[in-house]
Amino acid sequence: MALVYQESAPAAPGHAPGFASPEDYTQYLEATLTCEMQLRLCSFATAWRTGGPPALPPEVAVVVRGAMVGAAKDGPPGAAVLIFGRKSNVLRGDLKACARHDLWVVQMGGQDRLLLRSLWRGVTPKGKMLCAAANEAAESWLQSCSPGGRLSTATVFASGAFASELVQIDSLRTFTECAEGKEALGKLLGMGAQLPAAEDLQAAPEAAEDLELAALSSEQKAVARQLASWAQPGGTSSQGPVLVRGVFGSGKSRTLAACIVFLDRLLTAQRDSRRILLVCQTNVAVDAVLQQLLAHHNWDNFARLGSFKSVHPALLYRTVSLMTTRQAAAKDLSEALEKRPPEVREALRAAVDRGVLPPRASVWRRRRLVAATVAALDAAEHLGPDALHCPLVLVDEVTQLTEPAVFSAFTRAGAQQALLVGDPRQLPPRVLSTSLQRSLLERLWEDGPASARMELATQYRCHPVIAELGGSLFYGGWLRSGVSAQDRDSGLGPGAPPLAVVISEGSEIRAGQSYRHDAEARLCAAWLRRATSCGRLRSEDFGVICLYRPQAEACAQAAAAAGVKCECATVDAFQGGEREAMALCCGRSSSTHDSFSGCPRRLNVALSRARRHLVIFGSEAFLSGHQIFRHVLAAARAHGCVHSARDVTG
Repeated sequence: MALVYQESAPAAPGHAPGFASPEDYTQYLEATLTCEMQLRLCSFATAWRTGGPPALPPEVAVVVRGAMVGAAKDGPPGAAVLIFGRKSNVLRGDLKACARHDLWVVQMGGQDRLLLRSLWRGVTPKGKMLCAAANEAAESWLQSCSPGGRLSTATVFASGAFASELVQIDSLRTFTECAEGKEALGKLLGMGAQLPAAEDLQAAPEAAEDLELAALSSEQKAVARQLASWAQPGGTSSQGPVLVRGVFGSGKSRTLAACIVFLDRLLTAQRDSRRILLVCQTNVAVDAVLQQLLAHHNWDNFARLGSFKSVHPALLYRTVSLMTTRQAAAKDLSEALEKRPPEVREALRAAVDRGVLPPRASVWRRRRLVAATVAALDAAEHLGPDALHCPLVLVDEVTQLTEPAVFSAFTRAGAQQALLVGDPRQLPPRVLSTSLQRSLLERLWEDGPASARMELATQYRCHPVIAELGGSLFYGGWLRSGVSAQDRDSGLGPGAPPLAVVISEGSEIRAGQSYRHDAEARLCAAWLRRATSCGRLRSEDFGVICLYRPQAEACAQAAAAAGVKCECATVDAFQGGEREAMALCCGRSSSTHDSFSGCPRRLNVALSRARRHLVIFGSEAFLSGHQIFRHVLAAARAHGCVHSARDVTG
């Protein structure tokens, strides 16, 4: 692997070209993943040079001075061993936090920095960790060492932030080495096929009304019916994925839940035992689909893969732990139950005591649906290839996932058919490399083959005034509203408008590379205190969304001081969520803008979380000088809904 520990940034590969072969595909994606890791290593190297261990970012979990490193006597050829003894000084973190696929930076006097990759799931009680070389410098140095020979003293630090990329590179290399399933997977990835003409991409024919689809809109039903061919004889042959672009609030989770139940009935009728994989970027998105299955279809033939601490309480009884032993899983579940309501805790603890929970492999592997985040899939390799074999794959939030992440999920599942659902106008993947920010959905929609391209263009979340603003700013005006103003009448008393702006006073301060505006946070808290007492909405119906993390922290502190219990979080944290009333706290007072606060995809999410009321807090200078917020300010001003800070504080 061409990784180097240095401060200079690498040149990023260009946009993904057309791929004629698996070799072309894997070479390109491995280059993009290496570039992404290299960019992070550059930031580590710069931080170390300027400030030593204390300056390293939070992604660095462990820093140890006085570790011993050498060629391993036991283990695979070319392996290294790290030994942490009594003379080792842990400067940051806890060695117990180390995990498989951690990336270790090894610094020895007079040597290029070695990069090693953890092969074990943790450091042993005797202080050992077996590793593999992760760059050429490490390979060369290990070749010069005798296995089991003399050890060298080094300063080392480890980060788990590279684990996903390392696992994805493993999947890419397996793809070129293994012939099984390569043709079907190649079609899903747009290889070796011509782009169908638009007129050839016909929607599935209307069928007799299916009970699972009765509550769906015509757009949503069309998506579900497009999957009917998967359950027909010959449905194992992929003709490319089904691509669905859905605007905010278009019922993507509801549609996916209906697709799952619809597919399950069709497959059962054919006595087809193929399983379905639902994979998302976030736990919130996974749980949203599963809760739709429970609430609207009374269907729970699923296994929820993940951590008990991250799963919604209503889904714990179907959750499969990522722990390697059943005993560890039972302990993890018991600890998670301590933080749950008594009615949830007592029933599930009894099931743990009876040995029913956590579910045994012989039980959960028979379930029709496996649901997980991409991170959970990466952490589940110890379950073996058969446990996650699900040829029918549904990917939600696909535009938040890098293409290698989706590829890795496909290979683990043995994908034969795929549905990709996302919104390319909302948040992109959280990566540094621009080459990885273009999702598989976007690439195939623009350049590749697909069995269908479909749009969910009707939103059912926001008041039409809020939706119209988002539609004009981010969707070229073609977004439609499926709810009326009467459906989203005021929850804050008569006459409260759906959109308002409050002009904040005071000054921003820098918080590292970010911003914080304490006066604006207190102003927002004052509005929350009044709003929670003047209408029919409860405190949990409110949310505060912020462009910067320090501002979210300031708002949380101010809200708590004002006696208001309300979630205050960043745009990333609120992706996929909604509230009856949202406050958007900009956290800026100056007219200068950065690429972060000016990102249209980020602002699309920020402005589309509110169902009934959206109130924006910002300075006149920041809002009026911003390329997007100036339109928001003008829209509020046109309706007489721009207020001063004194209007709120009295």
